[in-house]
Amino acid sequence: MIKLAPAGLKDDIEMRKVYAGFVAGQIEAGSPIIALEADYRSSMARASVARDYPQHVINCGIMEANVIGTAAGLALTGRKPFVHTFTAFASRRCFDQLFMALDYQRNNVKVIASDAGVTACHNGGTHMSFEDMGIVRGLAHSVVLEVTDAVMFADILRQLMDLDGFYWLRTIRKQARSIYAPGSTFTIGKGNVLREGDDITLIANGIMVAEALEAARQLEQEGVSAAVIDMFT
Repeated sequence: MIKLAPAGLKDDIEMRKVYAGFVAGQIEAGSPIIALEADYRSSMARASVARDYPQHVINCGIMEANVIGTAAGLALTGRKPFVHTFTAFASRRCFDQLFMALDYQRNNVKVIASDAGVTACHNGGTHMSFEDMGIVRGLAHSVVLEVTDAVMFADILRQLMDLDGFYWLRTIRKQARSIYAPGSTFTIGKGNVLREGDDITLIANGIMVAEALEAARQLEQEGVSAAVIDMFT
């Protein structure tokens, strides 16, 4: 069940802090979670988690393919690996490992891919992947998600702990624009109708959901009734 937040507001918390808080909370609860990274600890606000729980955080260095292989091995021991790196490197750079170690072997690994497209503008063109979701969706057993705001991110992370398989989740690092009110819950595999309309339908995901809602409001002023669907899954 979803409820919409007031329009035009930003989240109170950065997405990276949602992730860091989730990892810390799972560790404190005794979960077998283990967080792996490719030398991006500070980018996802996990420095404090690594300091407080060093046995639950592994920095494999700037070797994304190795991170995926390591995560697959940990999954075979019963751990629940969550891997973070940038989208460009969580797709293009380690694609064969995604297939061989996760998809083909059906290992229980969750990949958190941040800084897609224009949200990686400060890192330059090599980091600005636009093709990443298309690449990973080509793997038969992958489940690809792109969270919309902090409320959705927290709920989806909670669900992923209890789901088995290869899940690939795309997110930004900083604050998103608030779309959902606290307490909203989400169904993986089902988009959310955020606005009804009779003339056209705008389908978006991630940071473009807020843009689609604004476009629908402007179209309404011109007499066009636009529906909006958040296709996060």
